[in-house]
Amino acid sequence: MTTQSKEVQDWLNNPRKAISLAKGGSRKHVLAIPTTIPVIYAHLRHTALEVFLIHCSNEDQNLELAEALLKCIGRLESDLQNRQDSAHSPHNLERLIVRHSEIIYKTLQFYAENSSLFNKKSIEVDASMDSPALETRIEDTACCLTALCMNREVSPAIFKDMDALRIPIRFWLATVLASKPGEVCPLVHQVLYYCGNPYFSDRDESSRFFNLLVEENDGDAFGIVDLLVSELKVVARDIDVKETNTLLKDTLFSLIHLNMMLLIPCSDNSPRHPNLKCNSTSIFTSAVLKSIQLEDQHDNEWQIHLTVYFVVIHDLLNTRDGARWAVDAIQAGALTVIVTAANLTSRRGCSLTEQNAKDIRITIGRLSLYLIRQSVVRAAANAIASIEPENLERLKSLPFFAEWMSFQSTVLERAVFMAQLGRKIESPERKLHCEFCLEMIPLRDLKKCERCKRTFYCSRSCQTMDWRQSDHKTICASLQAESDSDHHTTMDRFYMGHFAFYDIRRHMKSLIKISHRQYSGIPANELYFRVHYVSLEGPIHIAILPLSERKSSSEFFTRVSQQSNDHSSGPHLVEVLYAGAKSKFAHSARYILPPSYSFGVPNLLDQYRDIADSVKVSFRSKAEYWIQPGVEIDEDLVRLSGDVDEVDAILSFMQLTKGGSGDPAFFPLIFKYSWKDIENAALDCRSCWPFDSEGIL
Repeated sequence: MTTQSKEVQDWLNNPRKAISLAKGGSRKHVLAIPTTIPVIYAHLRHTALEVFLIHCSNEDQNLELAEALLKCIGRLESDLQNRQDSAHSPHNLERLIVRHSEIIYKTLQFYAENSSLFNKKSIEVDASMDSPALETRIEDTACCLTALCMNREVSPAIFKDMDALRIPIRFWLATVLASKPGEVCPLVHQVLYYCGNPYFSDRDESSRFFNLLVEENDGDAFGIVDLLVSELKVVARDIDVKETNTLLKDTLFSLIHLNMMLLIPCSDNSPRHPNLKCNSTSIFTSAVLKSIQLEDQHDNEWQIHLTVYFVVIHDLLNTRDGARWAVDAIQAGALTVIVTAANLTSRRGCSLTEQNAKDIRITIGRLSLYLIRQSVVRAAANAIASIEPENLERLKSLPFFAEWMSFQSTVLERAVFMAQLGRKIESPERKLHCEFCLEMIPLRDLKKCERCKRTFYCSRSCQTMDWRQSDHKTICASLQAESDSDHHTTMDRFYMGHFAFYDIRRHMKSLIKISHRQYSGIPANELYFRVHYVSLEGPIHIAILPLSERKSSSEFFTRVSQQSNDHSSGPHLVEVLYAGAKSKFAHSARYILPPSYSFGVPNLLDQYRDIADSVKVSFRSKAEYWIQPGVEIDEDLVRLSGDVDEVDAILSFMQLTKGGSGDPAFFPLIFKYSWKDIENAALDCRSCWPFDSEGIL
């Protein structure tokens, strides 16, 4: 055991004598204060700190004294109330620090300029010489900076402007850079969190804080992002859900909020772009899931984590690449986050906050919009398969259950369709049209415009002609000016087109009636379909429109109209509006129907015709006719009637054989399935196929 010095013994045995000696100029008694201040009587700590501060103001700055002051303040961390507590009035200790804020800040500046803890290489040298001593110094400094940053009375006096935050930022940056991910002292991350916390609620201020981080890292934004994301990844991975260490929990909480700051677009210099390159959506989702799974949390703690999470996810799902981030989030556990929150409310007998319930409802709706893409459907189907049905059933009592039920029903319906389409049309036969010549080309042979990445051609010559002789040059420039990326794969685009074809096909009888009434004087081949998948609530919308209305605005429609003269069977162009562009707007994709495509559903066998309604399932998606402004149409025609089709037959078979005795309407909720289960069920369904032909599936 280390022998205590005489000065330390004086403070422990007779603190009033020690105070007198320190006031009288005994430097040794002053330097003993940091060691003893946590254990002397509370009413004497104020006096001891005051003696220390007066001594600092009377003596020339030196590293020993500066380090001792930081250690002294750090040891008082528990006495300095958290800045978030607005109910208290400043107590004596806080008033003392505010009164001496100038000398404290000057000491911090001196220490930052002269201590090895603010330089990566110096920390590495110290670590090689005496690692335990270095760890103690880092912890003492972190405690001091955290105490000063987190206190609502003290922080504004010490850090009067954002530029003053360079001191804690430099400490964080040097310490983290000198450590491997996950090995830095947990207190260090709390320093950065508490010094930046006042700025996180304001996007402009949050952007300034991030820019300050970048400046201190020699302008390397990606480096800052990489540090925060990698630290969050390791901490979230290594912390156990039964963890009782409050410091580790607080560190995870701090890193979640710091990464939230990076994911929210604060300005034109937003850190979001480099952040997303670091796979941060997945890491952020996994971390939030781990944080709400931690035991012994108060209700407000995990609900705060939910709020933080949905602030970020809402914003990401509303971007042009929202579908991409939807896949990342779902694969990392976004749906499990929602279900876990539901289970917590059930287990603890509490309720979700009104804001969290609203956030979940909106998030589910936004995810539902992206279920037109095969990548999102597949990710969602696999995620739901990993959740136990009994956990899903607990959602029934929650205010967002209707939205969840609709989402899960849509996942099952579209997974059945897409799994069967993938089996029916194998890779070599999957095709999309060339934008210029309109010929159908295998996906593997398509060439994408390198600038807008939205337009496909069969050859370089078609691309050149579309650029020089048509209007793609103008369209491409417009897309680039809007930074309109929309990075979805050709496979997603292929499935999206066929799903639109399929939705038109099962409602074709109703659409033909509307066409005859609304466009009786226009040949069917001079019309085209438009399918809207952009509504957060309600049914799909399908419209029939004349090609002539679009000829003046796009040369593509002129080429389609010219080609339509060779097709007398009916419309052969489908335009799909889908989510994923600027907020409140939609992208569009155009598809040429394959020449062999049949718009008729297969006929039911005689023995099934009288019980056709029993083959339908109640949770299929609904469709309505989209009415142009100023156009009148009979209300009974607006609600499109769907025919029994192959997906109905497969879903009905699955419900009959796997649904048990429960309510058929809740079948998607209680049926545990994987993508492979869906494929197998569709094959088994062939034993009692109700149609006279195989159909397109």
